[in-house]
Amino acid sequence: MSNVECPCGQGEYEQCCQPLHLGQSRAQSATQLMRSRYSAFAKQQIDYIVQTTALGQQQALDVAAIAEWSRSNQWLKLDVVQANEKLDKNHAMVEFKAHYHDGTSPQIHHEISHFVKHAEAWYFLDPTTEMQITMKQACICAITAEAMTGALSAGRRSMDWFGVVIIACVTALGGGSVRDVLLGHYPLTWVKHPEYLMLTCFAAFMTILIAKWMRHLRNIFLVLDALGLIGFTIIGCQIALEMGHGFVVSAVAGVLTGVSGGILRDILCNDVPLVFRRELYASISFVAVIFYWGCIQLGLSLELTVISTLIFGFSLRLIAIYFGLEMPKFIYQDDDEQSASSKDAS
Repeated sequence: MSNVECPCGQGEYEQCCQPLHLGQSRAQSATQLMRSRYSAFAKQQIDYIVQTTALGQQQALDVAAIAEWSRSNQWLKLDVVQANEKLDKNHAMVEFKAHYHDGTSPQIHHEISHFVKHAEAWYFLDPTTEMQITMKQACICAITAEAMTGALSAGRRSMDWFGVVIIACVTALGGGSVRDVLLGHYPLTWVKHPEYLMLTCFAAFMTILIAKWMRHLRNIFLVLDALGLIGFTIIGCQIALEMGHGFVVSAVAGVLTGVSGGILRDILCNDVPLVFRRELYASISFVAVIFYWGCIQLGLSLELTVISTLIFGFSLRLIAIYFGLEMPKFIYQDDDEQSASSKDAS
């Protein structure tokens, strides 16, 4: 049998990238994965391209476009410019040049790719996979709702307009910033999408203008906060999944994104944060994460998963508010405090 050179240029295809494409072994480094993906394009192994993309990004891939790009080009050679296999414990970077002919002229695709390691397997982080329309809608709803809760909290403390805007921005963007810093997700979401910062400021000023017509502000505050809580929980969970993290990290990212902005808001407004009170709050965020993860495992579309989780979590939070459902309270007193309490009682 004739020996066929591997498209990645590292030896015979049968001994090089073919075992990876067949699932007989898996890449031991980000560089090896990148080489095997180049070979997959040359060999039109589209399933391998999809399977080695970050787990949370796979549904967003345009598989037909990938297949067409793979088929329509003649793949010439691959040059690895540089690689950093240890950006941190689970992330790596590879810079490469892919040489190909598009049928008209030779072309060079120069890219700096990032990879993430999850469950001892490397995955490619696709920079072309933008937030889908459903996630953008959830993000817009959550930012608007939380910005309004921040503005209302600032208004209850009689802050000036600048203070209102600052509290609104901290509330709407603080949770996502905390998540991005902890996950190493850069640039920060509001830096990458400055329109979210503008939306926050607009929501704050709109709240100032319409507040005098908003009766029952407490109820409006709780409803908006519930919407923001679940919306940000979904976004945080999805971003962690897109980075290749599993359930535990995604759950933590979702809950942190959901509750951190509210914690910062309440602290700056000298209130006890909602999450630290007896009512169900962070626990509902965690239940929403479980529901979201379950929908993904069932193979539901991203749109249906987001909408279902938003309705489920939002309804659960409103039920908890209406019926006054609470977490068990932990009360601890040392011997001196118990003695003092007994004397006071007597």
